Amino acid sequence: MSRTMSVPRLIGLSMLLVGAPLSAQSAWTKAPPLPRACYRAQDTYEADVEKARTSLEAGIETQEQTNKRLLDQVLNMDPATLNQRMMAVMQKDPARAPEIMQAMQSLGTPQGQSAVTGAETEASDFQARKKKLMADYDADSRAVLTPSFQRSHDETATAAQRAAARAEYNRQYETVVCPRWFGKQVPDLLASYRTFLVEQQIPARAEAEATGARMFELFEIPAKDFRPLAEQKAVLDYVRYASDLFLLRSLEPAKQ
Repeated sequence: MSRTMSVPRLIGLSMLLVGAPLSAQSAWTKAPPLPRACYRAQDTYEADVEKARTSLEAGIETQEQTNKRLLDQVLNMDPATLNQRMMAVMQKDPARAPEIMQAMQSLGTPQGQSAVTGAETEASDFQARKKKLMADYDADSRAVLTPSFQRSHDETATAAQRAAARAEYNRQYETVVCPRWFGKQVPDLLASYRTFLVEQQIPARAEAEATGARMFELFEIPAKDFRPLAEQKAVLDYVRYASDLFLLRSLEPAKQ
């Protein structure tokens, strides 16, 4: 079968990312659209993923260095200076005393740590679900495709019979295996994973990051360059997760 064949399309993949419109600043805009072809050689998804990963990783690394430098101004402040700043802020605004004392007690220990731990535990569960899906895909594709594959390599068969077996192999992959997994199972898992990231992991991580931001404000430390990274890290996790699953696709049709 020629690589110039019409590309088998997956039905419904475009529905995976349907939801509220994303702002131009949203890190989710960096996630490449999911592939719609059954064969990796017939789209640019892998190159798009590599570009997105490189961009996200570089941005996260740069911002993490900035955030750490700013947070260290609080975490490494000597007790006397910290106490002076605390007292100055409390004298300026006595009503904020409880908030300031709470911030002091949580210094170095992000609020919402239990939520972060719970989200990370569920993230591990999604890694286990991905591993299981990959194993199930391998078993199913072998069960469907092995008979025609073996016939296509049967040295006792005629050339025409082997060619027919290769055509059958391609047909079964395109009409059975590909729609079942890359049109249904993989998108379903990715939709669940994205929902988890948006509804649980990002808020939990954002709350931990917000502790540092509140301390900058409380202790009057200039921190205009501080940026939260919860969303960017979640998008990077999602891109990696989706890439692992779509790498299961065959590279190209069996040659005729």
